[in-house]
Amino acid sequence: MAAIVWHYPEDELARLQAQAGELSGQEKNAAPVVGIDALNFHYTIQVVQGAPVWTPVQVFDDGRRTFVRFPSAMVLREAPALFVLRDAQTQLVNYRVKNDTYVIDRLIDAAELRVGQKDQEIVRIARAAPDAVPTPTHRGIPR
Repeated sequence: MAAIVWHYPEDELARLQAQAGELSGQEKNAAPVVGIDALNFHYTIQVVQGAPVWTPVQVFDDGRRTFVRFPSAMVLREAPALFVLRDAQTQLVNYRVKNDTYVIDRLIDAAELRVGQKDQEIVRIARAAPDAVPTPTHRGIPR
């Protein structure tokens, strides 16, 4: 069965403009580039319950957002839910997943990652004061 298709330039132009608008919106939502010296790595990671294989390997913030990096093995497992701790209460918080990292659009003082119902695995994340975290010492190699 034969078919006839018409293409109108106005429709094509409108489609291209809509695509351009979507792309510019995505660019606005992209994270701005931040210098590494502006990042805060002063977070503690503590396993509270269980023996999770998904324990985060790194937590840091850029002054606006908090980033939680997981081991690559976590990609193949059940992902933990993130709860912010506030006034001895837990609140489920929104976050985005980008590869092996949770991106939380705010700074967190304390949070828990949880997997399971009955036998939960719980990992607590807490932001430490900069002077509470020991500064790593580097020893030069004698020549």
